[in-house]
Amino acid sequence: MATPEHVLMSDAIFLSMSGEGRRLRERADVSVPEVAAAAGTDVLTLLRWETGQVLPSGSQSMDWARVVHVLRCREPASHDALDGSCPCS
Repeated sequence: MATPEHVLMSDAIFLSMSGEGRRLRERADVSVPEVAAAAGTDVLTLLRWETGQVLPSGSQSMDWARVVHVLRCREPASHDALDGSCPCS
C-alpha cells in the first residue's frame, strides 16, 4: 500500500514530467513566485520542476504537489486526473 508521501512524490513527478503543474498554475492565474512561496521553495527550482528539467524530490516537492492539488480542485474537469481521490472533498 502506498503511503501518502509516496502518492505525493508520484504526483509531483507526474506534474513535472507532464507539464500539468505549470498548466494548472497558469490556468488558475497564479504566479510562479506565489506557488514557490506556498511550496517553500525558490522560483528557479519551481521553474525547473515545471519544465521537467529537474525531477522534484524532497518535502518541498510534496508541498508543491499539495499546492497544485488545490489549484486542480478549482477545476472540476481535471480534478480526478491522477487517482480519483481528493482530500478537499
